[in-house]
Amino acid sequence: MSKKNQPTGTHITVPFTRVVDGDTLRVKLPGEEKDSSLRLLCLDCEESYSGGRKPKTPWGKAAKAHAEEFFAEAREVTIEFPGKEPLEECMSKYRGNYGRLLVYVWYNNINFQEHMIREGYSPYFNKYGNAANSRYHHRLQHAERQAQADNLGVWDQFAVNGAIRRNYAVLGTWWQLRAHCIDDFREAQIDNPALLNTRLDYARIVSAAEKKESRTIFTELHSIKRTGRRGAILNIGSNHQPFTLYLSDVDSVTGQNTVHLLLSRYITENDDNPRRSYAYVTGQLHVYNGLPQMILESPWQITDIPPEQPIPHIHSALPNPKGKDYGNETITPQNPSCGAISLEKWTIRDRSGKTEVLSGTLPANSTHAFTLKKVRLNNGGDSLELIDPRGRVRHKVEYTKKEVIEDKSIHFPAPEES
Repeated sequence: MSKKNQPTGTHITVPFTRVVDGDTLRVKLPGEEKDSSLRLLCLDCEESYSGGRKPKTPWGKAAKAHAEEFFAEAREVTIEFPGKEPLEECMSKYRGNYGRLLVYVWYNNINFQEHMIREGYSPYFNKYGNAANSRYHHRLQHAERQAQADNLGVWDQFAVNGAIRRNYAVLGTWWQLRAHCIDDFREAQIDNPALLNTRLDYARIVSAAEKKESRTIFTELHSIKRTGRRGAILNIGSNHQPFTLYLSDVDSVTGQNTVHLLLSRYITENDDNPRRSYAYVTGQLHVYNGLPQMILESPWQITDIPPEQPIPHIHSALPNPKGKDYGNETITPQNPSCGAISLEKWTIRDRSGKTEVLSGTLPANSTHAFTLKKVRLNNGGDSLELIDPRGRVRHKVEYTKKEVIEDKSIHFPAPEES
């Protein structure tokens, strides 16, 4: 199999059961008695049956028939997840709004999604984000452009359906806006791992809600409805990852301002009048009726732009602890800000180039001492660098032999930008 025609993410070969529709298959997953439905990433074929928001079309029937022909001899298929986490984690993490696995499917060394897009049975469906794998993203873009140039399938609605059934120009523009929002989030989360996504970080959101933590959540804003006399619930549109935002007084000036913002900028009521759909919401999480929730008290809790990650710095180091050095030396970063800082994927590097990976969260205006296991603090003097998840040096300190005193920490000045 060519490297260009094989899965690059975590994948597993499973028994194939049947085609449900052009973009939905059923397979037997490990450890499950009944077969399970897959939601195929990046595909959005027209419907072959009535029901739902999309119309049933002749080309929807053709997509299903083509899929049945494609898998006619299949006994097994390979399903590939969009990430490279261990299989068990992928099976839990990559689920859609209704609990179906979100995957790519391979059969006979062919990526089924790319094949269907190239043949005009579906546009490149990026409503929930571009393919995270850049190589897949470019291949699917190319497949769609080729189908458009050849005027195939969905790109020639009159020929395949007899009338224009779906406005792909409007839909594609809306999907691209949503995909751009998700791309921005992916970039922001590299710098700030504390940002959470309701689709991919749901377990972490539940945990944070149980601890009543204040967090920033990236989420789809799907619909809003009144509850009780004055309250309203903002839903994210996921049955599998239920998370709500609660407005306690929707009739107040602040409540009305929040509703106007949501309806004007974020919530899409129908495909002909699309909105941004995605936003960052910041506030204290809690558990309500067993599910995570955040209370909205101001429209300013909702924004298009992620909050900047505060930058920690090296507060102190203990190169010569009492007794043996190895296993007792410490480095202490400090959070000088009024918000929590995630230290996930931050590293410490010494003069020799050895690195130590940090973890956990630093609360506001706090320090935490990390016991070093790989980096060794030289009693004759050394330099230390604090490096962010992108590999950028954010703080560098040095100490000399004269400053090293047994069982006494060396304190460093904060960088000027702090």
